Amino acid sequence: MVLGLYNIWVKNNKEVFKMIIKEVLELYNIWVKNNNIMENIYQYMVLELYNIWVKNNNEFKRLIDYIVLALYNIWVKNN
Repeated sequence: MVLGLYNIWVKNNKEVFKMIIKEVLELYNIWVKNNNIMENIYQYMVLELYNIWVKNNNEFKRLIDYIVLALYNIWVKNN
């Protein structure tokens, strides 16, 4: 269902996709930028969710890998 909604909503809509990435990045910056403990918890949670949710699902794995790479590229360019 989530993948279906993703395909319907943002597969061909780069502006919406950019907006989602921007919102996630802003939440990250607001929430954990200057808090190492929260950053560690956040990273651990993301890793656990990744392992549980997409470990054996190539479609989601490609989506998550793309989002993580895009967020990393934006974050590195801005810091």
